[in-house]
Amino acid sequence: MKIPRILLLTVFYSVLAEAASPTDTLAQLEAAVVAEDTETAQKLWKELTPHFDGLSTADQGRYLVVQGLIQEDVLNDIKSADQSFNRVISLLDGAPAPTQALADAYYERGYIKYIRTHDTAVYCSDREKAVELTRKLNTLAKLPRYLTSLSFCYTDSPKHFQQGLAVLNEAMTLAESMQLGPTDRGFIYNATALLYRGNQLFAQAHEYSELAYREYRKAPD
Repeated sequence: MKIPRILLLTVFYSVLAEAASPTDTLAQLEAAVVAEDTETAQKLWKELTPHFDGLSTADQGRYLVVQGLIQEDVLNDIKSADQSFNRVISLLDGAPAPTQALADAYYERGYIKYIRTHDTAVYCSDREKAVELTRKLNTLAKLPRYLTSLSFCYTDSPKHFQQGLAVLNEAMTLAESMQLGPTDRGFIYNATALLYRGNQLFAQAHEYSELAYREYRKAPD
């Protein structure tokens, strides 16, 4: 049976309308990475790669951040992940306006420096930059975690104790106002315990370790 030309054109344009643009695919890719849907994330990553050069500079930064996360968390390729985060910083650091992709790249690169060196002199400048940019952007969804990670920079000296405690108090205030889940709250409590332990305040360290344990027990498997 011959299908009428008008019907074929209608179907054709309907398919085009439903096809995701590269920007839409990037948003789906970011969502898949956040949801830890590794199969979908890798599929979308491969689909989007040929369109990289056509993305805006800001979206190229977003793409490279999720690429780095896939390389690090899924492929266990720390070297390539580090290169991806460095590319984001090279691409966006001179931009007139801050972007969340740049903040995220500093945060993730700081984590790689942390696991490689455990040296606050090496990784803390990246964590400070991530918090500074995220404050400017007012990205409340990410600020509690970035603040909590920054607190690890204040465990190496008693003179930094109050600064570390202030950062963690801010993180917990945000977590409570945003009604974050037990995993996030447990992360903050655990960091607080480490800060107290680093300053030889062992009773308080034990108290916050218990609080962290209780929160982690509430978290879904």
